[in-house]
Amino acid sequence: MTRMKAKDLMQKDVAYVQPNLGLYELAQFLSDEGIHGAPVVDGSGTVVGVVSRSDVTRAISEEGGFSALSPEFHTVDEEGEMVDMPTDLPREELPGSDLTVSQFMSKNPLLADEEMSAGELARKMLAEGTHRIIITKDGKVTGIVTATDLLKAVVAYEPES
Repeated sequence: MTRMKAKDLMQKDVAYVQPNLGLYELAQFLSDEGIHGAPVVDGSGTVVGVVSRSDVTRAISEEGGFSALSPEFHTVDEEGEMVDMPTDLPREELPGSDLTVSQFMSKNPLLADEEMSAGELARKMLAEGTHRIIITKDGKVTGIVTATDLLKAVVAYEPES
């Protein structure tokens, strides 16, 4: 039996961001693309990090003292009552509006080459507790494999009973 490899599973059209992108621009980008995370690449196309919606939520929460209770942000006042984060503030007054991706991205992204087997990818993702692994060749992004891609492979491999 032939082992399924990263190159067989990976999404080749990878949406990525640059380190100087602002926090709210990143949030909009992820929403527009319909993705939960993306590789961060420098001007030469080399992977320097990875960001996710969780990173955005964490950065906003830490900057503004808010806890993310989806889809709006809330905080607790002195009496212990839940208070909504103001949504009518100009963007420059929102928590984290001065942050760029380079300040809150994960700087040690999970990388693999195109020849890594599906099982190895899954073990690596489980060990690191991540939902995506960036596939590279010579330091450049060639694809991405997500937990969803691995699940699709399992479903395709195992016919319905």
